[in-house]
Amino acid sequence: MTYKQNEKLSKALEKIDLTNTQIERAKELYTNICNAIIKKSGLNISFYSQGSFATKTTVRPFENGKDKSYDVDVICEVQNLDKTIPPSTLMDIFEEAIDSAGYYNYTRWDKCFTVDYAKIDGIEFAIDIIPSVAESNDKLEEIKKETEHIELVNTSIAIPDVTDNHNQWISNNPIGYKSWFETQTQKYERKYLNFRKSIYESSIEELPEDNATNLMRNVIKILKRLRDVYFSRSKSQSSPSSIVITTLVAKLANRISYAEDEFSLLTSVIKELQQLERFNRGVSIQKSLDEGFIISNVIQFNDGYWILKNPANGFDNILSSWNENTSASQDFFYWVADLQELIDNQTSSTIEDVRKSEILYDSLSLNFSSIKPSDFNVNTSKASPWRI
Repeated sequence: MTYKQNEKLSKALEKIDLTNTQIERAKELYTNICNAIIKKSGLNISFYSQGSFATKTTVRPFENGKDKSYDVDVICEVQNLDKTIPPSTLMDIFEEAIDSAGYYNYTRWDKCFTVDYAKIDGIEFAIDIIPSVAESNDKLEEIKKETEHIELVNTSIAIPDVTDNHNQWISNNPIGYKSWFETQTQKYERKYLNFRKSIYESSIEELPEDNATNLMRNVIKILKRLRDVYFSRSKSQSSPSSIVITTLVAKLANRISYAEDEFSLLTSVIKELQQLERFNRGVSIQKSLDEGFIISNVIQFNDGYWILKNPANGFDNILSSWNENTSASQDFFYWVADLQELIDNQTSSTIEDVRKSEILYDSLSLNFSSIKPSDFNVNTSKASPWRI
């Protein structure tokens, strides 16, 4: 029974989630800047979030030993322009709108604008504004040939990529990814509830309606926090992106046998991720399958080349950084080994329960014995620019 371990995780989740105040402030500032850009640019624009806010897996970012400022990625899809406009021109239009609206504390990057806000009610916050237009029909047909779920492709967009050396469009599909992720959570909910019903017939009606959906999301949140703390302490620059963690957990959760709680699912996911290092050492995928592991149904490893395609955009290999820099994959393997050690400590019969709690909370950079609400105010830190 993993009741004690899961109870600790539940308490930790309360501390790593954004507060209601932070969420409401994000919504307010997001709405204000979107309205200002529409007014100043005169464009017909659809605004929507992408990333962790879109999938509801946001946690308080952690860096250099403390919680730092948080941000929201906002896609700005222009409806009355297309790819015939030069990408640099679209960036210029948005910069003029942001500047004329009075948002002077911003930075222009190659693909987006980061608007930084002063601390309000103890909250530091930034918004990444990402201009875009609808993807062209010819490109949509190309993407469909490479994409697992072709029904998601039509929501693809083109984002400017402008530097001194190039002025080009790149494809992205945040709406398609969000739709895929929501489908995964619904599938997991149905599987979870069916298992619960077969095992605990009398208690199934007592479950909260969103219990199963949140279970998978909670594991993603926990792994994000564990990642942030581990890579901050190790000073490594190869921290896996959130989309890697989100995609892996969502794909694995619907293939793994029944997990009764977050700790059980977390344990199963980590066991699967350990197989990746074995592949790298030459263990065959078939051997892993024969041993009952399913990670090879999620990630491909061919001739030293890692592949995890974005479910909504087959041209987007989420693990491309592993192929460009071998230290990225090696650092991921080290992190997974550290995660397994954490699980082993939590299930050890030789470690006292108090010590288990200390180990778990330290891995999340939390100390429940001295925790105060004020300890979790968001600290000042420069927001990082949005990257694909």
